[in-house]
Amino acid sequence: MSKLKKAIFGSGSDSISSEKEIAEFIKKEAFILDVRTFYEAKKGIVPGAINIPLWKLRLKRHLNELPRNKTIVTYCVTGERAGKAKDILETAGFKVINGGSYVGILESKGKK
Repeated sequence: MSKLKKAIFGSGSDSISSEKEIAEFIKKEAFILDVRTFYEAKKGIVPGAINIPLWKLRLKRHLNELPRNKTIVTYCVTGERAGKAKDILETAGFKVINGGSYVGILESKGKK
């Protein structure tokens, strides 16, 4: 990963967890966080997820809305922004895994 890409996306898509791990956390009722833009989320959101765009997490907005007693599964379109969200949230003390993409999370929940 280039230094510029790492600076922008943090661990990015390199931190996407395995499909099995993601499915296990979802089955255990993890908190699902959509970090796409509001416009992207309007096209469809994973059932049970909440949308807080990455830019708001970067500004540390809405952190008080996230549970500290559950694992948070982040997702976006490709896993890049979800990886950056994972880094931000871990730094703030949350337990987080990068769930990758919207489509991948839907598949993990058994919906397509």
